[in-house]
This record gives sequence, structure tokens and C-alpha cells, in this order.
Amino acid sequence: MACPSPRTAIEIDAGSADAAVDAGPDSGLPIDAGPVDAGPVDASVAFEVRVRTESDAGVATELEFVASAATVDPVQVLEVATSVELRDYRIRLYDWADQIVPSDDVATIDGGITYRIGLLAPLHTGRTYSLVLDADLGTTMLDPAGRPLDDVRLTLNVRGEIQAEPGARPVKKKKK
Repeated sequence: MACPSPRTAIEIDAGSADAAVDAGPDSGLPIDAGPVDAGPVDASVAFEVRVRTESDAGVATELEFVASAATVDPVQVLEVATSVELRDYRIRLYDWADQIVPSDDVATIDGGITYRIGLLAPLHTGRTYSLVLDADLGTTMLDPAGRPLDDVRLTLNVRGEIQAEPGARPVKKKKK
């Protein structure tokens, strides 16, 4: 299945770490088990994802994805925007070793979601990253009507030569 055509623009805010959540019977919040499962919906039809990068000089570049992959500069800010508000979603950036990349994120909701990912360090040149939109707590993300949406996984190939990992030791050749 083809992923939606994404464009990169990322600023992320995870919100307050001390926010209280109470959905108990005395919370006054309506309890809704959600709609009957209608089966997965093709995410490329249900919503659009745009991804853009922002350079240190503040210049924004919208990414063009081919087969769910795009080439980017070693930027420190990514922004993901969706055409609809999503429920039970999370957006994460994984590095080439499939580790979550540390970031300071800000989400803005206004008819859609604009999620800005502020990376603690620029992307490493020559490396490949994965930008993933998937379910946070449940099994699938949901659209505003509560219909399930497929996960979205986009590949970001960073321009430049691969740099050695910090602290990596060069391989010594054995003497004969």
C-alpha cells in the first residue's frame, strides 16, 4: 500500500508532563467505547501528511516523497502536518539503529495537526531515519469519525557522507 504524499514541517510539543488524566466512573467524563470496527481505512485516502524541514536560517523546505522516501539536508527541525485531526496517534523519529531520536516536540491542533519536532542535534549526514505516525495507546490511529487508519512510515535519507559515530574506535588490522 502506498503511503500518502508527505511534506516535511515539524515542530513538536508533548505538553505538560504533570497533566492529570482521570476517566474513572466519577470523573464526569462520558465513557465511549467507540464505533463498531469498520476495518482498516487506506491512510492515503483518509488523510494527507505533509512533511517539511527548517534550516538554522529559518528557511523551510517541503519534502517530495517518492515511494515513501525523501532526501533531506542535516536539519534540526522537522514539521509534520496532517489534513485531519487524528485520535490516539504518536509521531516519532527513529535513527538508522531503530532508536528513537531525542527531541522537543510541540503539537498544534487546528482542523488538522501540525507537529513540530525540534531535534537536540542535527540529523547525521549519510544516515537514514524513519518518521513514523502510529497508534499511541490502542491498536490503530483514528480519524475524527473514529474510523481506524493505517500507520504511516516515511524514510528520510540525509544528504552527505556517513560520519563515524562519536566514540567509535577505528578497526585495527591484525599483524601477520
